[in-house]
Amino acid sequence: MHPDFADWYRVVDPSADTELLGRRWHGIEIFCKTPSTDAILNLVRVHYSIGNSPQFAEAFRDVFKSIDETFPNRDNEELLAVLAGSCLAKLIEDGGAIADGTALAVVTARFVDRRQGAIADLLEHAGSYLHDRSLMRFEVSKPSVIKDVGVNSDNLKAKLEEYCKADANVTKLAPLLHALLTKLASVSSRLANSAKALNERQQLQQEELDILWWLFGEFSRDLNLPFAEVGMPAVSLVAPKELVDLLSGVPGPYSANAFIDKALSLAENELPTSISLYDAINSCDRHWRNRWVSTLGENKVEEICPVILAVRKSLETAKKTEWVSAFETFTGLKARQRLKPTDLSMQVYHEALLLRSLSALE
Repeated sequence: MHPDFADWYRVVDPSADTELLGRRWHGIEIFCKTPSTDAILNLVRVHYSIGNSPQFAEAFRDVFKSIDETFPNRDNEELLAVLAGSCLAKLIEDGGAIADGTALAVVTARFVDRRQGAIADLLEHAGSYLHDRSLMRFEVSKPSVIKDVGVNSDNLKAKLEEYCKADANVTKLAPLLHALLTKLASVSSRLANSAKALNERQQLQQEELDILWWLFGEFSRDLNLPFAEVGMPAVSLVAPKELVDLLSGVPGPYSANAFIDKALSLAENELPTSISLYDAINSCDRHWRNRWVSTLGENKVEEICPVILAVRKSLETAKKTEWVSAFETFTGLKARQRLKPTDLSMQVYHEALLLRSLSALE
């Protein structure tokens, strides 16, 4: 059981005893055994009370109902939200590729603290996990140097000749050949591990070089324009999207925030204190927006990735203002609300990373 689960659960049921907590946690463990990407996204929706998926809510409730017949059928939204958040916390704690996507979904759905989930400190758990994972990417093992394979060719040849002269029965060669194959298998394993470590290091070094030249060139790869001409606030969407394109894996580099801040400063020396999602989207070239969403495939994230959803909505209308109403109704967010440029850019960065992570899981 997660050490904080009792505190989380007693927010909705202060009288919950140890036995009840155990039954609820058992349901969480059952649900988290083989979660699909759709299930993870629906857990996020339930936790933040966004979107509407009655079928998932019913299936999620039935997991706990199968363990405890007293589990409420009605007026259980807050309870399900806490249990969904607890499932997300467990998936993050368990680690692995699923944890990457789960943590990113928790962060993106929060939308720069504009939404509140049932578990107040879940965002902290997700952010801490992504921080540690970013550091771990650079802790790749060093390639081992294989100086001696443990086989003396002269001795091996001499023993083979000795066996052949003494007796034609080749079965007596078995111990010698077994020892030889065992040592060769060990060498093969060490070579494979070294090749894997070299490949990981090469990918990270290539990623660093690509980011370095991207920033040094001060040029948008998508728009084929200097960042200074892309300008603010358009660069707040373009730069993080292009940074994710350069990454070799999820969850990206530890210094992503610094890279994005540098890219924004290349567009404008003195950044504005705040910008809006509305202005950022409408300042971006429509063809660029269309190319971006066309590479994202089927839209499964919807309200979990508000910026990408807003970009999609902006392409459904001819006028710059017409998409706002549909976006705000669907997400409950305000398109004209002011945000720090770096906060909006990091939101785009995490949304693009989430889509890459989900694609890798499928």
